[in-house]
Amino acid sequence: MAEALSTPFLVAALVLCAAGVAKLPAPAPAMRALAGAGLPARATLVRAFAALELALGLWAGLDPSRPAAAAVAGAFLILAGVATLLARRASSCGCFGDREAPASALQPLVSVALAAIAAAAVRWPPHGLGWVLQRPPATAAALLLGAAGAAYATVLAYTELPAAWRAWSPQ
Repeated sequence: MAEALSTPFLVAALVLCAAGVAKLPAPAPAMRALAGAGLPARATLVRAFAALELALGLWAGLDPSRPAAAAVAGAFLILAGVATLLARRASSCGCFGDREAPASALQPLVSVALAAIAAAAVRWPPHGLGWVLQRPPATAAALLLGAAGAAYATVLAYTELPAAWRAWSPQ
């Protein structure tokens, strides 16, 4: 089971890293989202949370221990709750820095799915990046490219898919 969870858990870690890296230089969208949800909204707070997301993503990717997996699951459950609140208010989420994509019902679902992967990783700890890099070169490259592509697709599911869905939905 550890091998089966390794790449999906790495995807979850990469998504946290991407969110953290995006918010560090551009906290304003997340500040507006938090303010719109009635939550504390200061640049220092957003940057601290972004640094925490980045650190948690790095920890989980490099050392996917049970505590790291539990922390990732908790982070995604918190993000699902915030996304639900923002989607109800039709507010932008600010999840990935400058992108002003409005929150949608899809975002909490994606976050819950990532939390479920991390929860499974608590039970069956996956392998980390070191294990991936110890695979034969072609296997390691495929796993890394697949994880990076899946993480990018997940970020797109958070940021672009809701707007695309609304564009095709009947008004």
